[in-house]
Amino acid sequence: MAVASVREVATRLDELAGAPEPQLAEMTDRELTLLGNTGPLWDELWETGHMSHRPFVVDASRIESAFGLAATLLDDVLVAMLPGAAGRVTPGS
Repeated sequence: MAVASVREVATRLDELAGAPEPQLAEMTDRELTLLGNTGPLWDELWETGHMSHRPFVVDASRIESAFGLAATLLDDVLVAMLPGAAGRVTPGS
């Protein structure tokens, strides 16, 4: 998977972990406003709100072509993030 949306990455991580499919949803303005009353972190979400209006995509193709680099396989990165990953053989190995 050279290009993946955040939703696709979250779904793949859950598959590798054997967890249920993620339930991702856009927060409403009301929810953001109410959360903003609980702590300053939540107010910062207004700054990234534009990312929920279209798929937010993780894409390494431009840096790969510009610098001749190769991205680590997504499954390798996701498996390494799972609890107990130390010493685990990853899918790309």
